[in-house]
Amino acid sequence: MKIDYQEMLKEVEELTTIEGFVSACYELKENMIFYDRDLVLAAYGSTVEFWLVATLFCAGLESEEVALEVDNKLHQSIKRFFDQLVTQSLPLDIQFLGGHFLKGAGWVIEQRYPVYARMLYQYRTGKYAEVTTIDAVLYKVQQAIGQGDWKSVERLMGQAGSMILRGAHLRPIWFRIGHTRLQMWLSGLQTLVNNFSVAPYFTFPFDDVWAERQKRAKVNGNVVVDLAAFRNFRKDAGGFTDQRILVVPDEYDQELTTLLEGNKVERERAVEVEHRKVLEPLLAMIVGSFGIGKDLSNSYVRNALELLLYWQSPKTASLVMKLLVQLEPWDDMFPFCLDILQNLGSKAVSEIAKYVRKDPLGPMQFLMADVLANMRKSKRVQALLLEIFEQAKWGHGKEIIGGAMLRHGHKDATVIIDDALAKLSPPDREHYIRYLQEMQNT
Repeated sequence: MKIDYQEMLKEVEELTTIEGFVSACYELKENMIFYDRDLVLAAYGSTVEFWLVATLFCAGLESEEVALEVDNKLHQSIKRFFDQLVTQSLPLDIQFLGGHFLKGAGWVIEQRYPVYARMLYQYRTGKYAEVTTIDAVLYKVQQAIGQGDWKSVERLMGQAGSMILRGAHLRPIWFRIGHTRLQMWLSGLQTLVNNFSVAPYFTFPFDDVWAERQKRAKVNGNVVVDLAAFRNFRKDAGGFTDQRILVVPDEYDQELTTLLEGNKVERERAVEVEHRKVLEPLLAMIVGSFGIGKDLSNSYVRNALELLLYWQSPKTASLVMKLLVQLEPWDDMFPFCLDILQNLGSKAVSEIAKYVRKDPLGPMQFLMADVLANMRKSKRVQALLLEIFEQAKWGHGKEIIGGAMLRHGHKDATVIIDDALAKLSPPDREHYIRYLQEMQNT
């Protein structure tokens, strides 16, 4: 079998020249009712991205060696073109257009191409076929971005992309909660999906690489890509751009929107949804994306936490503790999270214990003691309160934690506190005794 990927490569090389850039932009402009520079550049960028991926895809149907060779040539074509836009003496109008391209769609192509290359590598090798959901992969990407682990980001984005090539549904929620870079990559991937869906020669979503090779095999002769059809596809402005993202929501997306954006009555009606098994992990991902997704609304996080609390999700306590560590005490979300922790009751004790043991002198120890003091009396709670009290220092929250022990009704609280007070100087002892008495009287 032989796919004429070389003709496609030649087309990419021509498209990524000054002449190809000017010609393509002119064609796009001629097909517009009203000229919009940014839309022309976005359309040109989407055309280039589509050709890059289509060429690399077809090269990969030949062999891994051919794919790697073509990948290198495509990368060089992009680099050479961008260098030409900067270094060559060009007419002022082309300089102006090229400058805007490099700052916008061109920069985006540079950022996306490594992900596309990785995506197609994982598609060819079948490494995307892990037992997981695309949402779980995208959440890992989100966390890796938050940690600055860019090696993992590229690998995971490649996995997500290859799953999308095979037909995995990209949920619209990621365009509202995702980090800026994640949204940039996802908008490119969704644009590719939309363009592959309507482009000639391809049947989307793709089967696995082995099935795709068989589909294009011929007994006699070669399979020839109809380049004319591709060119007409561009000239007729039939493609999508990342300024026109089309994601068709499924039933889970619609229910998720109601749960996150609906008014209180709508949320209460939808709270007993049948699809809890799918939606509960998504709600946890929304909460876990706080502080990473720049466009993530606080109301989304609040509503998601309330639902997780209502469903008594086992992940709720750990999510709340992570949020409390991130938040400032004067943030509106801070007391809200403390209330959620309080309402979880005994289900939060294990996570509170992890926090106090990891950071014995942490700034929230007395707040955790206050939360524990309002829980139902139990040996676990009493033991943890004692542990926090013994780790703390007078003047740095120990007196507050002692008051929490007394309020909770710890059986040995009075004896333990008296023993700790006995080690202080008389003035300090008198000061803290008065403080504890005032706490008990309020």
